[in-house]
Amino acid sequence: MAATSRAMVLAVGVLVVVMALLPGGAEAVWLDLPPTGTKCVSEEIQPNVVVLADYALMYESHPTAHPTVAVKVTSPYGNTVHHNENATTGQFAFTTSEAGNYLACFWLDSPEKGSGTSLNLDWKIGIAAKDWDTVAKKEKIEGVELELRKLEASVESIHHNLLYLKAREAEMRTVSEKTNARVAWFSILSLGVCIVDYLRIRTAHPSPDYAGAAAFLLPYAASLGLCTATLHFTPCKSKPLLLLTWPGTDPFLPSVLLNSHLDSVPAEPEHWLHPPFAAHRDPATGRIYARGAQDDKCLPIQYLEAIRGLQAARFAPTRTLHISLVPDEEIGGADGFEKFAQSEEFRALNVGFMLDEGQASLTDEFRVFYGDRLVWRLIVKATGAPGHGSKLFDGAAVENLMDCMETIAGFREAQFGMVKAGLRGPGEVVSVNPVYMEAGTPSPTGFVMNMQPSEAEVGFDFRLPPTEDIEHIVRRIKEEWVPAHKNLTYKLMKKGPTWDLSGRPIVTATNASNPWWSVFEQAIISAGGKLAKPEILSSTTDSRFIRQLGIPALGFSPMTNTPILLHDNNE
Repeated sequence: MAATSRAMVLAVGVLVVVMALLPGGAEAVWLDLPPTGTKCVSEEIQPNVVVLADYALMYESHPTAHPTVAVKVTSPYGNTVHHNENATTGQFAFTTSEAGNYLACFWLDSPEKGSGTSLNLDWKIGIAAKDWDTVAKKEKIEGVELELRKLEASVESIHHNLLYLKAREAEMRTVSEKTNARVAWFSILSLGVCIVDYLRIRTAHPSPDYAGAAAFLLPYAASLGLCTATLHFTPCKSKPLLLLTWPGTDPFLPSVLLNSHLDSVPAEPEHWLHPPFAAHRDPATGRIYARGAQDDKCLPIQYLEAIRGLQAARFAPTRTLHISLVPDEEIGGADGFEKFAQSEEFRALNVGFMLDEGQASLTDEFRVFYGDRLVWRLIVKATGAPGHGSKLFDGAAVENLMDCMETIAGFREAQFGMVKAGLRGPGEVVSVNPVYMEAGTPSPTGFVMNMQPSEAEVGFDFRLPPTEDIEHIVRRIKEEWVPAHKNLTYKLMKKGPTWDLSGRPIVTATNASNPWWSVFEQAIISAGGKLAKPEILSSTTDSRFIRQLGIPALGFSPMTNTPILLHDNNE
């Protein structure tokens, strides 16, 4: 007897647990029916499930009113499985043939509607709808055996429900994949349309149409639900800086900043296959020709369309994401990112990491840049005694300048040789290139050809890797290239920062010491991409201003198997 009692308790306990796992069961609800309108309840039910329900109007509080109710029960596909009118009580029973939400709707349909009329609905599904008393009498079972029979039916119901859920999961996965594919195609289409519209806005110097760019980009961002702001750092307010924000769920974490510049360099239409601001698309290759196509009007469109894709996947960023679209990068950034990086508005963003422009890759590997070369301007001036053009003498100004240029040319050849030999990348060497020369005595028809000038001057574009020994280079200029005993003087102008605020080279670590690098590298790999060896960019970008603050920044323009045509014809 004790064993039977323990078995009974065990069976009932298991049954309680199993019943708790069942998706459906017995459900009694009270519905307050309004004088007008409809009240509905729904239940998601799998196929081949028995449904049994009783309903009854309760109107004891209105003894003089005798309202009636209309009932309609429909399947997930809209088929009517029960319909009744002018009823005060009723019942419906059916076995489901469709999977999904079954809807039962009730409304008062008599003139005597009254108010505060309630309806009791006793809705039983699956095992709860089975008449176990009849089963017990018919099969002559009771006690533990009956409870075990209930348990068996419950387990079978759970098994069928799990199979149903598995099928639903597969169906939803298929729907999700199809939806993602449609979103991807829509994003590609949107990308193509938007990039063409943006490329047709003339943002080339000397008169970039910043207002036109803002009028295009701000509504574009707002359509994605991004917060937008326009900042000005010049008195005339003709150089807007656009700030777009996608708020994160944790505003206290350092944010991520994606940067791009609005302006582009001029173009010479006579050297282009197509007008540089027509954004012509070659139907044979799909290539779009326009000034700024690579540098760097592609970036903001890629940023925004990536956000569109993430939103479609219901992604919610933990960190706040900002996009800065800045003016004047092509002419140094003095009225653009340089002032922005020094502003209270920038400090309020709490930036922890930035992505900026990079360059296209000729291979299938993505290029990434962890630093920019420093920009210097070297002007060398030579003096000497003037003399007749036929006279031979030492110490002439042009002769002294030629000695300087020959020394610098030897250094340049050695640096370039390391690039040719594959020992260093273009951004890892010092480049010194002459960009102008001034000498001679002007005349109304040109220059005086029988007179040696007393002064001559040459200017160099001077670029150094941020890891270069700066003091050694300055000493080389002073002692080897421009020695004072040869009547040579020089002026060295440094454009932009040389070290960060801690006195270190302006570079971003690309190893495990930088957690942002690890996340970036893993993201490329997870997306099926290949990452080339990190480089120092041979030119400069706005990244130098943020690296100066000690904030890590990487240059990255996702273009593979693409010729490098920034600032070139037929970009």
